[in-house]
Amino acid sequence: MGWREIVVVGLILTYLWRFQDLSGIFAPFRLAALLTLASWAYLAFQPNWPTFRAALSRPYAVLFLAWTVWIGIGVPFALLPRYAWGFFSYTHFGNAMMFIFLLASIGVVRQYRVAVAAHCLGAAVIAAFYVKQGFPTLWTPLTGVDRNDLSLMLNTALPFMVYFAFTLDNAWYRRMAAAGAFLFATCIVFSQSRGGFLTLALLALFIGVRFPKMKVWHRVVPIVALILGVALAPPEVQDRLRTILETEDDYNVNDDLGRVQIWQRGLGYLMDSPITGVGANNFVVAEGTLAVQSRMVRDWKASVAHNVFVEVGVETGFVGGFLYLTMIATALIRLFRLRSRVLRAGLDESWGMLADANFAAIAAFCTGGMFLSFGYSPFLFFLLAMAAGLERSAERAMRTAAPTPRRRKGRRVRRSGSGVILPAGVRRVDGHRTEVEGHGPVGPLIQIP
Repeated sequence: MGWREIVVVGLILTYLWRFQDLSGIFAPFRLAALLTLASWAYLAFQPNWPTFRAALSRPYAVLFLAWTVWIGIGVPFALLPRYAWGFFSYTHFGNAMMFIFLLASIGVVRQYRVAVAAHCLGAAVIAAFYVKQGFPTLWTPLTGVDRNDLSLMLNTALPFMVYFAFTLDNAWYRRMAAAGAFLFATCIVFSQSRGGFLTLALLALFIGVRFPKMKVWHRVVPIVALILGVALAPPEVQDRLRTILETEDDYNVNDDLGRVQIWQRGLGYLMDSPITGVGANNFVVAEGTLAVQSRMVRDWKASVAHNVFVEVGVETGFVGGFLYLTMIATALIRLFRLRSRVLRAGLDESWGMLADANFAAIAAFCTGGMFLSFGYSPFLFFLLAMAAGLERSAERAMRTAAPTPRRRKGRRVRRSGSGVILPAGVRRVDGHRTEVEGHGPVGPLIQIP
């Protein structure tokens, strides 16, 4: 790997997976800050304009930048502008710079594979720490990340790990990738995250149906393994997952602090500020000031949105919500079509698997995000940048694989009695058409001046 790729890998491991938080020995080195500064230095002195311009031809990349600008426009109109500005100038600015750096750094498939391999490595290390801790339900290896967040993060890496399990050349590496996918699924099930389990089930179904280059038993194994895993799980895990179908007494439906009630209140906040919303990072502020319960309930607890689309829509208004939805939908559509494009161009089926893996990872984020406040998560922006890099890589490969047009060899001709030049094997029938011997009429004669 070159130095730029090393920075890409380090940024993924520290910015997304927060390796520096796993042990106190990393704290003095400020790894995340150093790698962030290194990525900014590359953007300033080696911006790699051809790759960046090609990435900006993807509509979802432009939509992300437009959405970022809109968030900034909404800062002065937020319920608490200093909250919105702090979030925009620090958290989201870092996300945007990471996104731009990845757009300018992923131009060929080798770089893409290195980046998604780093994503899988980060997930594997965090999952191993989670297993070592005994699958706790009250904390995870990362501070501020609960079991539902961890399940979503692992689900975004699972499709890529399956891809490596089928495409790596070395048999031992393929087995390690398959073991990694099994590790992710185990952590998701044992975390007792209902949203994570639903996302995992949909991923197993998608992989079994959509991935090419798979034998029949390969397609059945993920679904059967998921069913057996739940059946053999401890009773507390089964009891937790059983509540997915038992919604009558679920607090998420009936309680004021449940997700359904929060979403309904969120729609009310959106109607009060339909254009710019309540401001980035201001959903909790709206819960604490605009909710009726905040004035009537003594110990009212302001809550986060628990839904990426409600969160972004309420905080950035209808305009921001539209840009966000269109950004994700455009990426999914283009990735879904990319598989058929690369196969028609004659590329290997592994390209189709890679497009499907990126599609499945974004779809997993959307599915799991229906129950989490992860709307501004760098994981989504990482996956969108990877989609742009994959499209760029596939287009380069398709141009290389396309057969070069060959010159047609000169054909023997003969001159008819009327001065018309006829190719060999063609005879004159009348003044308006010719006929290839044994094939019937082929069209009018061409007079040669």
